[in-house]
Amino acid sequence: MRAPKLHTRREPTIALINIVFLMLIFFMAAATLAPPLDGELKLVRTVELEGRAPPDALVIHADGRL
Repeated sequence: MRAPKLHTRREPTIALINIVFLMLIFFMAAATLAPPLDGELKLVRTVELEGRAPPDALVIHADGRL
């Protein structure tokens, strides 16, 4: 009689590599679908809202004050 073959379990590294490559392709495609921001975009300054912060909000000023 023959001895039964012992089956060693292989680690599913190939499946993990496939998932990583699929995620890489997805994020590369998602990044190219987003339109670039306008170079002349003017950001809004909120200087006039200086005293209107809610009492439980943490406000960081341009000079680093909290």
